[in-house]
Amino acid sequence: MKKKEFKILLMDFNRNNYEAYDVLPYFRNVWKGHRFNRDKDYNKIPVTTKEQLKEWIIGWGRYQFWARCEYEFVMASWPFGSRRMTEDMKEFLKTNPDINNYDDNVKFRNIIISNMVKIDVFEQLMMNIDIIVDILCEEFLMKNKKAGG
Repeated sequence: MKKKEFKILLMDFNRNNYEAYDVLPYFRNVWKGHRFNRDKDYNKIPVTTKEQLKEWIIGWGRYQFWARCEYEFVMASWPFGSRRMTEDMKEFLKTNPDINNYDDNVKFRNIIISNMVKIDVFEQLMMNIDIIVDILCEEFLMKNKKAGG
C-alpha cells in the first residue's frame, strides 16, 4: 500500500520557484527513531493515543519547521503593490538614498516587503493539523492495534 503524502508550499531558493514539499517523511523518520519526547528520556514516554500523537506532531513540527529561514517565504497579492507602498517609495527616493549603504538598503527592502506576509511550514502544518494527525494515527497507532499489539 502506498504511503499517503501531505504536501505544503515551500520556496526553493536555488531555483527561485516554489515546490510542493511532503512533510510526512520527516515525521516517519522521527517516529522510526523512537524519538517520542525531545528531552534526554525520550524513549521513556511512548505515544499511545491520538491526542498524544497530535502533541508529538506539533512538538516535532515546531522543532524542525518553525523559525528556520529555509522553511519560510513571503507571500504577496497579485498584482503586487499598493498605493501606500508607492507613496512610501516616492518619499524614500526623495532622500537620495545610497542603496549600497546598509541602512538605506534595509529601509528600501522594508518598503518593498511591507505588503507581504511571511509564511512558514509550521504555520501550514497547524492549519492542517487534524488531517496530518489522522494520516499518521492510521499509520503509527492503528497499525499496532490491527496487528494485535
